[in-house]
Amino acid sequence: MSRKLTCVLVLLTACGSQLVHEARAESISNLGEPITGFTQVFNTHWVAQPFTLDNANYNLNSATLGMTTATSAGGNFVVQIRDDAAGSPGSTVLATLSGNSDPFAGGLQTYSGSVLLSANQTYYVVAGVTAGGANYSWNGGFSDNQTGTLAWNIGDQQFSSPGTAGVVWSFSSTIANLISLDATPVPEPGTLSIAMIGLACAGTFAAYRRRRNSTI
Repeated sequence: MSRKLTCVLVLLTACGSQLVHEARAESISNLGEPITGFTQVFNTHWVAQPFTLDNANYNLNSATLGMTTATSAGGNFVVQIRDDAAGSPGSTVLATLSGNSDPFAGGLQTYSGSVLLSANQTYYVVAGVTAGGANYSWNGGFSDNQTGTLAWNIGDQQFSSPGTAGVVWSFSSTIANLISLDATPVPEPGTLSIAMIGLACAGTFAAYRRRRNSTI
């Protein structure tokens, strides 16, 4: 086997296996915890659940909320991802996730989107009702036994906002809202560099093969 072929195989194998690992979706959940109650979510009572990342960057794919049958239907239920502002939810909405706007029946409700999250930062899953008289119920419990492959932390605390759109927030409980988060690691710059080197080697080897075949 030629040195160039060896170069291609080694580099492509290395970068390929690393990229596959980093592109795999992972999760963290406290949905398996016993339900100790629920928090009402309505037009003038928005609720936020914090979570903190490990030492890597991620792309958040979805959030699944554990809910109970609502007190009243009406729609306009929204789920957002917000940043942190000195220990409470910030005013910046990083993403509004797509999903059921009238989760009256409760159960597991999944909301999907795409938002880039930075390493070691705290973010919030925010649930609210933008208009109308609907009153939904988000289950609560503890986060002592979190499950999943992500080394994140779902905090044993929740925040609430008494106004529409969650402008002003305050700490409301040491009971966590029950939730599952799905995210994909973002490849490190070094991994992308290896991939580029591998592609360059592949191009060099392809040119070498063409020249060799043309002389046969």
